[in-house]
Amino acid sequence: MNQFYEAFWSGPMYDEWLAENVAEDMEAQEAFYAKYEDQFFTEYSVSYPDEDIAEAWVYFLFSTAEEVEMYDGVLKEKLLFYISISSSFDRL
Repeated sequence: MNQFYEAFWSGPMYDEWLAENVAEDMEAQEAFYAKYEDQFFTEYSVSYPDEDIAEAWVYFLFSTAEEVEMYDGVLKEKLLFYISISSSFDRL
């Protein structure tokens, strides 16, 4: 979870998320999602970093290789993150 957070949340975006009180304010969630829509699979993902981790995991689990290729930018990076993590399980 921390690796995902570090890769996709730490820094200015998280600082903005905190400052805008996105976790507690539905209007702030909608605005935050609208601003960063290309970085989240669902609007619910912006409610907490943990929810983004979970939503991206669901998209990873249910996406075919062809579907992964249809994404770009941060969304594809999130799926590739889980692909890289899952490939390390094969080595255990």
